[in-house]
Amino acid sequence: MDFKQLNTFLTVVNCGSFTKAADKLYLSQPTISAHISALERELNKKLIARTTKRVEVTHDGMILLEYAKKLLQIKENMLEALSDSEKKAIHIGASTTPSAYILPKLLPGYLKQHSNVRFTVSQGDSRSVAEGLTEGIMDIGLIGIQPQNDSLISVPFCRDRLILITPVNEYFLSLRDRSIQPDFISIFNNNPIITRELGSATRKSSENVLSELGIAADSLKIAAELNDCEAISRMVAGGLGIAIVSEFAIDDRSHDLLSFELPVESANRELYLIYRTNEQFKPIVRDFISYLLQ
Repeated sequence: MDFKQLNTFLTVVNCGSFTKAADKLYLSQPTISAHISALERELNKKLIARTTKRVEVTHDGMILLEYAKKLLQIKENMLEALSDSEKKAIHIGASTTPSAYILPKLLPGYLKQHSNVRFTVSQGDSRSVAEGLTEGIMDIGLIGIQPQNDSLISVPFCRDRLILITPVNEYFLSLRDRSIQPDFISIFNNNPIITRELGSATRKSSENVLSELGIAADSLKIAAELNDCEAISRMVAGGLGIAIVSEFAIDDRSHDLLSFELPVESANRELYLIYRTNEQFKPIVRDFISYLLQ
């Protein structure tokens, strides 16, 4: 198989039509069909089932689709790394907290010094960023948990702290006004909680916080699971429940949320820069890493 065949397959799937794929790739429809047939013969698998109205991707086709995306992205990264063009690119994979709250503060300063650089930022949870980096899709990753992967190196680059956020209402205002420590066991047992999704570093760190507070995770009343910090903050402000989030998440929302420090050591955490072991960095990536660590 070759990259042209994989690109044709990907385009057919995305367009949902051999005819539309032919128009997009400026190829004839017989050529499109020949590329797909060649892939099916080589793999000895049926990849696309054609009906009178649409194309349907088979189970084997879905498996190939995921690998084709990664292979084509790796090819693009390789060509970019070998390119002599003035426009240099850095592909960052970032979990929610770094992408939403850290990078917006870091990138403008760097771009003032390096106007010929452009960034591609792929957001996902910490687990998916680590997987994407392992597969060679990204140059570096910024995540909230140290990956347990021998093929990756992790370096702390920023300190974070988890806090409890609540709606602004009479009950939580009364807790805020007290000079004594709030009863967190009672707070978490008596209020719905909004959490991050499985695979999120914040979710994992939150579970450690709850355990240290003496609260069983399975005793919580979970109102919602989300993969977006801003959406969680908005739901808490709207009165849906309470949440454990990064302290970075409330910088711009202090007027419609209350925050409480969590009196346990596990509320403190590091954010990590990760990269592949023995990685031969492009000079511009090496320079950005130096900037990031400073």
